[in-house]
Amino acid sequence: MGPYSEVIQSITINGPTGSDYILGTWKPYKYAVWSNDTEFVGDWFMYTAGGGRVCLDDDRFTFTSSTFSTSHGSDTWVEGRQGDSDSCGTPIAPYIDGDFTYSISGDNLKLVGAGAYLMLPKAVNGSESGSADERTYVVKSINDTDVKLSINVGGNFWNIWLQKI
Repeated sequence: MGPYSEVIQSITINGPTGSDYILGTWKPYKYAVWSNDTEFVGDWFMYTAGGGRVCLDDDRFTFTSSTFSTSHGSDTWVEGRQGDSDSCGTPIAPYIDGDFTYSISGDNLKLVGAGAYLMLPKAVNGSESGSADERTYVVKSINDTDVKLSINVGGNFWNIWLQKI
């Protein structure tokens, strides 16, 4: 035996969570549709800030400790399924500026309220109908400057990438 002893100590490290990182205002950076859950692989369509849908560039998504809000600036991308042509235009209800509720738990970000969405009003869980009172996005990654999310629209996935302002 000898003068040695064994000491066991538990250490808990508490770091920032998704709930901590999501707070603040975010702007669109990129979105894409792909056929599997691998980020930006097998893209069928991709938009990047400053691209062909520049009216998305002034859209803002703000998370406070209790609310989620959208602000579209002067206009936003409006699709034919919303009653207009696929072009920049005045937001169409229910996808207008507004305040909603949200929750973030583990890898899921849930937006609640008709008109609550991130970048693509047509992308809802299980379809591209655009009509939903809530949407749940999977948080693929999040830090203090970027959040990448996906939403399964029924066999295909929309990837959404936001950057913090």
